[in-house]
Amino acid sequence: MILIDTDILIDYLRHDENALDFLVKNKNELAITRITIMECIAGCRTKTERKSLEPVFEQFHCLDINSAIFDLAIGLMEDHFLSDGTGLLDCLIAASAVYFNTHLATRNIKHYKNIPGLAIDKPY
Repeated sequence: MILIDTDILIDYLRHDENALDFLVKNKNELAITRITIMECIAGCRTKTERKSLEPVFEQFHCLDINSAIFDLAIGLMEDHFLSDGTGLLDCLIAASAVYFNTHLATRNIKHYKNIPGLAIDKPY
């Protein structure tokens, strides 16, 4: 399984060929979190645009965030927010990847590079 960071999904929504190629090549093993869904919804300017996202989200397995993931994310915030600039939502996504023992596909290496136990892939 590969967890997709929000930046990859946004690239896909913007019709980026690299993102499309990556998602097609790995289509049977991709997952997102509800955090990514929320971030994509936050970028919508209209209800029509928001509704158009639903079929996109349905293409991916969605990982649930439980209390153990929140606890991991709190630890990541304590260790990486001030030193690395890793924000709240990135900590939740990283904690999800660590908890589910999956790789995180992202272009945002800077915020994730110092997180122990996190396998990061920059797909393009």
